[in-house]
Amino acid sequence: MFGRFKNEQGIMKWRMPSASQTVIIILIFVIPIAIASLIYDKIPNYLRIILGVIWFISAYAVYIYILSHGKGKEKNTITSADALKGEFAINNNWIVYSCIYPFAASIGSLINGYYIIAFMLLLTGFMLITVGKYFRKRIRIDDNDNLYIVQKGEERLIDFNTVKSIECRLKRMQTEAVYIPNIWINFRENITMQKPVKLKINILRSIEYGTYSPNQIILSFIKEKCISHGFTISYLNPEETDFTAEKF
Repeated sequence: MFGRFKNEQGIMKWRMPSASQTVIIILIFVIPIAIASLIYDKIPNYLRIILGVIWFISAYAVYIYILSHGKGKEKNTITSADALKGEFAINNNWIVYSCIYPFAASIGSLINGYYIIAFMLLLTGFMLITVGKYFRKRIRIDDNDNLYIVQKGEERLIDFNTVKSIECRLKRMQTEAVYIPNIWINFRENITMQKPVKLKINILRSIEYGTYSPNQIILSFIKEKCISHGFTISYLNPEETDFTAEKF
């Protein structure tokens, strides 16, 4: 992260690049490319690759230096299960992201004078944003470490006293080296009002801080909750990332 340090509460504090530092990052990549496009034919062939490598290494070094010495706004990132407090988004809101298409199409409609169509496209975009926020699943952890699932404007408390078993696994995505925690929560048979819960933690974004935490720490939180409630932990792999917790 950028100029980071870690406090005792498991929250990493770091600073964004300032406005001037951001401009420098942009210029170190844009200006050399612009100059090279103007004098490319005048550069000898044997120097093109050499100059390109020198520029890239130099620009990347400046980029890393600026990121590690940010002077802009201070940010907080939760890095420990003990510090998980507040509300968190746990999946990418693809419904909201799809609003870019009607918004982009509305610009073309305005340019061509189709004002009614442009208005309808803008309305569709705002409706997608509203619907996406409504259906997006989130979790909330209060000061007493109670876990809630938030969706469709409702909160559901996960009472570990009524839980029969929990299974947690890290699923590796096929296209990239990203691990997605999957959590299955089953309740006791006499709890008729509680349906099984499945959580897929694609992301772990703090609503309060606006930053992304390693999504694997939610598994540490679940494990600590299970241990404190007397569950028996059984590990499913040598790395002890996958486990089941049962209460007999």
